[in-house]
Amino acid sequence: MKSGRWETEYKRLLRAMLNVLSAPLNDRMELFFEAAGNALGYKTAEELLRAFIFSTRILQDMLIYLQLEDNEMQNFVFREWGPVPVDAEFRLFVVDGVLTAISEYMFKLYSPRLIAAQDSIRTCLAAYRSSPWSSVGEMYR
Repeated sequence: MKSGRWETEYKRLLRAMLNVLSAPLNDRMELFFEAAGNALGYKTAEELLRAFIFSTRILQDMLIYLQLEDNEMQNFVFREWGPVPVDAEFRLFVVDGVLTAISEYMFKLYSPRLIAAQDSIRTCLAAYRSSPWSSVGEMYR
């Protein structure tokens, strides 16, 4: 079920961008992803639950879970929404407890800011991975 939230947010961002049609593709893509992130910031519990119930992504994940023959508990975590810059979301890959790779979530975007700060970002993410907070997922094993 479409809510129209993303479309509304995307149009708002496009109107604010000067010369949108002549803007570089990377800039337009950044707006596209920013709109998607902004659309996830629900204001009421009713909006959130409605999105949760009608989410095809959640439905797919739950159908897969129901087909598994294990007794692992599944958890839903809700937190206050905080906007994240499009180029500031990362995936950390861990094998046998060792951080093996870091990738940018929006890998199709070029971010001069990330290129300039890549060493400090890598250091910060590795330090986060080794902090006590990074092992929260271990509680559910």
